[in-house]
Amino acid sequence: IYDLHIIRAHYDTAEVAALARAIIPHDADIFGNQFRAYRADPLTQTQHAVSALGSDSQYAQRYADFLRDMVYGDRPDYKDAMATVKEIAVQLMKT
Repeated sequence: IYDLHIIRAHYDTAEVAALARAIIPHDADIFGNQFRAYRADPLTQTQHAVSALGSDSQYAQRYADFLRDMVYGDRPDYKDAMATVKEIAVQLMKT
């Protein structure tokens, strides 16, 4: 979340979404045995994951812990960083 947000000015969201869409089938094939729902419908499961990141406060706390422990520069808040992730997810569904 942090990395995608912090480098946002250096990539095109539609291109990242297209790359993710190209990679997702391979990931579903290789890692689908770990999570059958992902193998069956990786795009829907990706959307569920993005939704969980935005609604489950545990993820926001983990992000805050990460910022505290690992980030010495800019520390964007979780809401702003998640907006970037959601923007990519919207593009992912369009491509």
